[in-house]
Amino acid sequence: MLILAVPVFAGVEIENQDNSSIEGVVRLPEFEQVSVGGYTKLSFDMAGSYNEEARPDIPILSILVAIPTSTGGEVEILDTDYEDIPINIDTWAPVPDDAGNLYRDEKFYSEFSTYPTSIAKTGNVGILREFRVLPVSFVGVQLIREKHIARVYKSIHFRIRLTGSASPVSNCVSESYIPLYRALVANYDIVSST
Repeated sequence: MLILAVPVFAGVEIENQDNSSIEGVVRLPEFEQVSVGGYTKLSFDMAGSYNEEARPDIPILSILVAIPTSTGGEVEILDTDYEDIPINIDTWAPVPDDAGNLYRDEKFYSEFSTYPTSIAKTGNVGILREFRVLPVSFVGVQLIREKHIARVYKSIHFRIRLTGSASPVSNCVSESYIPLYRALVANYDIVSST
């Protein structure tokens, strides 16, 4: 499996880690309103996109965490800090298709209640040279249709529960890769000191 990653966002802090969980907080930067092809959306530096074509374009932040051999992980939200901003959901920008064209799934736009329904999710475990890594994505904005608001997250306190039988994360790494690990793996400093 190939995992593409961006450097660890400075607003991610891993607070605690043991053999059963990883706990931390994501502090999201200030959002800005962006116009795209006659539509509007909110975005922030280092944001990826919740990539469901023709559905609302939602900014996300993804991180990688090193996990023990033979484990996976599930993320749970412990606490959040957010601001509700009044919006016109009908003018929210959709995710473009592969050719860059903007079109909306009108049925979806008229029927969803909260999008996306979850503000955090894990991806498939991958290998980053000497580490098994778990991608975790955090949603920066949720659209709530009934209230006509965008819930803009300022911080998300999370716990990743490790599943499976855990063995310690290897801290025997190639020295030439240390700068790469520090840049890409949110909990590298913790796992490298054990």
